[in-house]
Amino acid sequence: MTTTEPVPVAAPGQFFEVDGLRLHATIEGSGAPVVVLDSGAGGWSTAWGLVRPIVAESATVIAWDRPGLGWSDPDREPAGHERTVELLHGLLRQSGLEGPYVLVGHSIGGLHVRHYAARYPADIAGVVLVDPTTEHMHDGSQVMPRPQRVLLGAAMRAAKLKAALKKGKDKPGGADSKAAKKQQARKPQKVDTSGFPESVVREFEAVTSRPAYLQAATAEKQVGKPAALAIVGLTFPSVPLTVISSTGEDMRKVSYLLRFGLSPEWFAETLATTHRKIAQLSPHGKWFAAEGTTHNIPVDAPTVVAEAILDVVGQVRERA
Repeated sequence: MTTTEPVPVAAPGQFFEVDGLRLHATIEGSGAPVVVLDSGAGGWSTAWGLVRPIVAESATVIAWDRPGLGWSDPDREPAGHERTVELLHGLLRQSGLEGPYVLVGHSIGGLHVRHYAARYPADIAGVVLVDPTTEHMHDGSQVMPRPQRVLLGAAMRAAKLKAALKKGKDKPGGADSKAAKKQQARKPQKVDTSGFPESVVREFEAVTSRPAYLQAATAEKQVGKPAALAIVGLTFPSVPLTVISSTGEDMRKVSYLLRFGLSPEWFAETLATTHRKIAQLSPHGKWFAAEGTTHNIPVDAPTVVAEAILDVVGQVRERA
């Protein structure tokens, strides 16, 4: 008899109690400065599974799971960047790992890292931002003027609607539209696990089938814009900073970009422009693009990400 139910998998790391929550984190390697990894929306420590062992050969690395994601308890408080910063700060204190740290954030994790750096600058020795979400997508700057932002939003909504209709999981304007969405929200999320060992694939399947995970991942989709707008005007410490952009290979599959007069090349260049501006936040900042990558650079090019992290670690050690 076969079953499609995910096999239970034990948490790979350890737990720390912070503000009444059991937060999960993996800790590997040794040596200062400690590298702290914060994943993109809906991701958790295992999303860094191909990067962590490379970094751990030269430094201590800790990757944590935000509330409700991975193995951490769901939060009683609403998701948001301020809450995330305070929980991460508490987790690092509970872990006993001493700072200052090299903080690494992917996608929305980049906003978390920047908010952390503004709130606790003395904790920061260096920063790496991997295809980070930026304020320029929302603040009306000339990097992405409003007409293009509106068109991009329309293109992405159209692409998502097409995918939903193709799978028969939603009926626009239909009586069962909301019910269909609720039903879909309870289903395991599709996660690209190519390149990971079988044990990690089982972990992805186990975690993404949990209702608490689905609720937390859905909630995180709503916090990006507020976190991006709140970052405007905040200070950034004078520390080594590296910003890595993808080349938008995944955007080449979004045919609706072309229908709305936007090319994948335009998207990739606009993203790179915003990231170059972020790199200028520090006098020690630099930017580069990871060729041939989608937004999920930690999976597409883990060695590139690890080397960028270790480069910042090296700069921090030279400055010590």
